Amino acid sequence: MRLLHFGDAPGVADECWIAGGYAASALARINAVNVISSTSALQFAGTPRPLTEIASALNARAVVEGSVVTDGPIVRVRTRIVDGSTDFKSAVRDFEGRRDDIEALQRQIAIALSATFQARNLR
Repeated sequence: MRLLHFGDAPGVADECWIAGGYAASALARINAVNVISSTSALQFAGTPRPLTEIASALNARAVVEGSVVTDGPIVRVRTRIVDGSTDFKSAVRDFEGRRDDIEALQRQIAIALSATFQARNLR
């Protein structure tokens, strides 16, 4: 599994980096799924390659895509788990938290993604 760089909404590039990096780190820490390194995944940031091709190159069964939008102190994150071989979105989930407690949002995302991966045997 790999989290690709979260899509940037205007003015939230830092939050995208934080949300994606934190979620990947949290998933790795709780040993929920095998997480491919950021170094490997970042080579695909901003490329127009099909997701199935990226997943194949990373040897990933699933990819987590996401987007982040901020509204003052509120951070909203939408995650999408995508099957690496079919490009089928198997789960879409929205999360909301406070910018001043981004680590709580990180944990919430990691726990939810972990449960989804385990339920769908995507570890």
